[in-house]
Amino acid sequence: MGMIDGLARVELLEASDDMIEDALEHADPMVLRGILYQLTGDAEIAAMELVPAGVGFYEAMVPAREEDVALLREKAADFLKMYRDSGAGELSIGPKERLRMSLEFASGEDIAEDETQLYVEELGLNPWARSLVWKQEPPTDRLAQFSVVIIGTGMAGLNAALQMKRAGIPFTVFEKNSGVGGTWHENRYPGIRVDSPSRSYTHIFGTGFGYGYSFCPGAENKRYFEWVADTFALRDHIVFNTEVQTLRWDEESGLWDICIDGPSGRQVVRANAVMTGVGFLNRARLPEIEGMTEFQGPSWHTSRWPQDCDIKGKRFAVIGTGSSGYQMIPDLALEAKHVT
Repeated sequence: MGMIDGLARVELLEASDDMIEDALEHADPMVLRGILYQLTGDAEIAAMELVPAGVGFYEAMVPAREEDVALLREKAADFLKMYRDSGAGELSIGPKERLRMSLEFASGEDIAEDETQLYVEELGLNPWARSLVWKQEPPTDRLAQFSVVIIGTGMAGLNAALQMKRAGIPFTVFEKNSGVGGTWHENRYPGIRVDSPSRSYTHIFGTGFGYGYSFCPGAENKRYFEWVADTFALRDHIVFNTEVQTLRWDEESGLWDICIDGPSGRQVVRANAVMTGVGFLNRARLPEIEGMTEFQGPSWHTSRWPQDCDIKGKRFAVIGTGSSGYQMIPDLALEAKHVT
């Protein structure tokens, strides 16, 4: 539904009026405005006055009066009660030509005509909007003779793997770690979480994933990548604990020679194409600080946080107040003896 976080259609059938109204107390008024207009075309919603206000770390447009917020929640509750009482069947998205205006009402911003398609795709109404559609399906035997190697199982690598699978193109994924998730598999420092809204950090085919937070902690981000690998049965195509060492293009054969290093040692595999999903946030870049090599205590980069680290009663010095430092310092301060 989008109007009630975590309230599925089946649950709605059993929800009382009070339960619906209580759930809507936590719903974003602007989101309600966009959804209600899309579903109903209500002119009163379209005419609602907006004003700028600070929301989190940015400025956004919001309803000008508290009475408008109450009205939106009242209209949303009436719609949901009517929908519940009618049996909560399949619900149409409404007229597609209305989507651009509905998105503007939800965001409080004008959407340029040439950007509308991007915004509509981001809704995930068609989870495969960006997938390959063959203009002419290749012969099965030709597809079987073509192979793709994908490097990494972070956000990009898993996306590439799924798109290859849907297109029927044979592929293998090499992952240096023991599990999927890339940087979210490796990083484990206290307080780790995504610093972008989680819904914007999701593939459009993953909009049905049930997030528990607006800005998810590391474990929840890892759970999303596990969900992608399992839901779309990608694990059989992934070779874990295997790192790609070199890529060499052989002009004569028209193939890539790919040197990999895994449990069986080094070997070379060949493929017609290589897609790299290697990120840049999982390789520690330590600064050159005078005296660092002589420091006698334990020290490490946040991306190499020791699994057995006990922070209770310890004195910590943290260098840097970027996203990682900003997330970590408050969590450290809860248990450490002192944090500088």
